[in-house]
Amino acid sequence: MGAVALRENFGLVQVLRGVAALWVVLFHASEGHHIDGLKAGLPALGRDLFELGGNGVAIFFALSGFVIAHSIRGDTITPAYIGRFALRRSIRLDPAYWLSIAFFLGVAAISAFVKHEAFTAPTIGQLAANMTYTQLFLNQPSINVVYWTLCYEVQFYLVLVLCVMAAQRFGQTALLIPFAAAILWGSGLLHEPFPGLFVDRWHCFFLGALAYWSKDNRWALAGFISVCAVVLIGNPNPFTVICAATAAALLIARQTGFITNGLASRPTLFLGTVSYSLYLTHNPVTGATFFITDKLHVPEWLGLIVCVAACIGFAAVFWWIIERPTMNLAKRVKRRPGANKPLIPAIA
Repeated sequence: MGAVALRENFGLVQVLRGVAALWVVLFHASEGHHIDGLKAGLPALGRDLFELGGNGVAIFFALSGFVIAHSIRGDTITPAYIGRFALRRSIRLDPAYWLSIAFFLGVAAISAFVKHEAFTAPTIGQLAANMTYTQLFLNQPSINVVYWTLCYEVQFYLVLVLCVMAAQRFGQTALLIPFAAAILWGSGLLHEPFPGLFVDRWHCFFLGALAYWSKDNRWALAGFISVCAVVLIGNPNPFTVICAATAAALLIARQTGFITNGLASRPTLFLGTVSYSLYLTHNPVTGATFFITDKLHVPEWLGLIVCVAACIGFAAVFWWIIERPTMNLAKRVKRRPGANKPLIPAIA
């Protein structure tokens, strides 16, 4: 979700972020029954474009694994390093996330007032759980339906860094643990032991990391192929297929150099830049936009165009005011990497 500052130009990653966020926007326009008439006139493939858009999250997960693996490459992982890493992530993600909660609740209160409906504010416990990414663990509702993914992302980040530290201290065999988890839960052999734990989606993120490592290591490539094969055979749902396809595309793009500027243009890179803000804020903007266009009897196809434009426009403003300064602030927290100690040395 939240972009990690890349020390190489991975334009394709930025583009795919934008694609994923936009796909989720289309999905929620459909899920909110704002474009039922428009969809009814589309062929099956057109309807699938909207109805499968929730799987844009699978793209985000694979991208995150790839980017986090890149961001910690060559660094010696220590407990102090993990603390600084977590602080950087917190500064980068939390302010935008917390303000999106306030924005969502504000729009919900205004909507209830305008529609003469009751507005129920979240309890202190619900608000605290959402703000700390623990609502799934605590069986509390997500204030905004998209927030569940962030609960997973923050776990993914920490677990991968811990796995890298273990591999550096105890040898690469330590990576058999996250590899086994990707196989067992990704294939459906094991199920989530309790709500909110990352394991049932771990394969989506880990495939992205394996895709990054595969360029320099044949064992990582073998692991990537193995995880892809097992999860696609054992659990071939759209989410798994899309995350595996995304990871495979990243692997091939990095090998061929396409990852540098693949599909990059000013509009696609801009959309990728504001993708986190777009993801966080699009739901209330979508609801408000369609409420207005419906009142004005605007055709659904035009309402959808207006909605997408409004979502992107608001995200751009949100990014400029909130995300941009917090990104710069996060960069001030130095990771202070030790001497280069690659996780997986190149193997001929």
